[in-house]
Amino acid sequence: MASETSPLVSQVQVLVAKDGLKAWAKLPDSGSTTASLPAAAHIISVLEQTKIEITDAVRTRVDEMATLMGDGSRSPDESGQAEIPNKYLVAEGRPPVEAEDGSFTWHEAFQDRMRDWRGDGQVNYYSLNSILTVDAGTAIGRITQPHDGVPGRDVFGREVAPRCSRGLPMLLDSGLQLSAEDPREVVTLVAGRVVIAGKRMRVEEVLHVPGNIDFESGNIDACINVHVRGTVRSNFSVRSTQSLTVEKAIEAARVAVGHDVTVRGGILGNDCAGRVRAGGTITARFCEEARIDAGADLCIDREMIGSVVRVNGRLLIENGTIIGGRTHARGGLAVRVLGSDANVKTPISLGIDPRALAEARALEQEGRNRTRTAEQIREKVQPLMANLKRLSPAQREQATELLAKADEMEWSIDDLEKKRTEMLEAARPPQPAQAIVSRQILPGVRISFGTRMAIISQVIHGPVLIEERKINGATEIVAVNQRTGSVTVMPVVEIDLDELRQAHDDDGETDGADESPGDDKAT
Repeated sequence: MASETSPLVSQVQVLVAKDGLKAWAKLPDSGSTTASLPAAAHIISVLEQTKIEITDAVRTRVDEMATLMGDGSRSPDESGQAEIPNKYLVAEGRPPVEAEDGSFTWHEAFQDRMRDWRGDGQVNYYSLNSILTVDAGTAIGRITQPHDGVPGRDVFGREVAPRCSRGLPMLLDSGLQLSAEDPREVVTLVAGRVVIAGKRMRVEEVLHVPGNIDFESGNIDACINVHVRGTVRSNFSVRSTQSLTVEKAIEAARVAVGHDVTVRGGILGNDCAGRVRAGGTITARFCEEARIDAGADLCIDREMIGSVVRVNGRLLIENGTIIGGRTHARGGLAVRVLGSDANVKTPISLGIDPRALAEARALEQEGRNRTRTAEQIREKVQPLMANLKRLSPAQREQATELLAKADEMEWSIDDLEKKRTEMLEAARPPQPAQAIVSRQILPGVRISFGTRMAIISQVIHGPVLIEERKINGATEIVAVNQRTGSVTVMPVVEIDLDELRQAHDDDGETDGADESPGDDKAT
């Protein structure tokens, strides 16, 4: 608190809070008898000298203070004198009222659907937007209008402005309107997925499949969001340029969408016979023997077993396990347990995709081959060009063509190097990739960064972080105990990029029905 004193400081001090919204009258610390205590008029005079605004409320509080100090019915202290309050609140300002933004509240029926969706698992579905779809003409909730801020007033009578003076309204975009009967109730105009982004709401049209994707529904090829209330059965396909939500499971089917895939149940690939590809994030409860390509993150709740996975973002299985299969996570991973007690081979690659490294090496080798070929051509043709007069017209023409071919090869080497550099730059993650394992890493796990692989031969207890670090000037794969901070350099082996690339290519064989959806609009 800031303190301001008057010439009558021997009798009364005035203490004012830093925000100016409260003021206290304080008596001297030395104690006084009731006969020497200041009267109400004296306290008012001190307050006026300190510029406190004297209102009816202030006068009432001062009178209460004077009455309290002069009340002989109070219990005495040990010395026999009446207890006198050392400090008394005599003035109180009016705090400003902050502005409130407009808001939207779902009707109870939709809140029940949210609780049902999320209640039996720990999957982080990020938002309701991915799962809540509604029919046209449905009242979904109510809008609360914004309130502007109201200035307050401090104990000196000065205005105190609110930190936020203007509230932002909720805006209804396409597919929504306010009800004619109740101007606060929001009603859908079209069937679709309700999306709330900041202070804007809209409905994205959704193709509803009330049951399974099977012989009854046929394959799906759409340019809007797809919501399947059942299961995507084996050997069927779902394609969409937007997002897919499946309330049960995806079996060994072919799924390719432009944005996100959300699966309430699991993805069951049946020995990797099916594939799920998404341009955005894929979220599921579990994943077993599946082939998955995620353009952003892959979020699994329980476990990922025997699956071939390629993730452009991060792989998040913070409450589960990865066993077997083959996994590449460009942005790193967070998992509870890596591997199994049965020592199942579990290869994990992080950072730059091994396919990109192999392709870069192939381009580099192609550049060397072209350089060598151009040099060989020049070595053979140059002596002939030194004796042009001895060559026939046909020989001179052939020699000139060979030199032009050599020049063309040398010029193309720069293009190859540019392509190689751009490809590696695009494949490099925005941040150095790390593996964060909260519980343990079991034997059989192999973690690689680029061309170097660490083979786990004994249990590593977590929480542990696996990453590349500079140690004594050399880049090493290290295990960092996150409790103690100790760093262990892991033994590594060099891996054959060509073999690794071939393995990933074999894992990624596709047919035409499995390709990612393009910009063409299906109907």
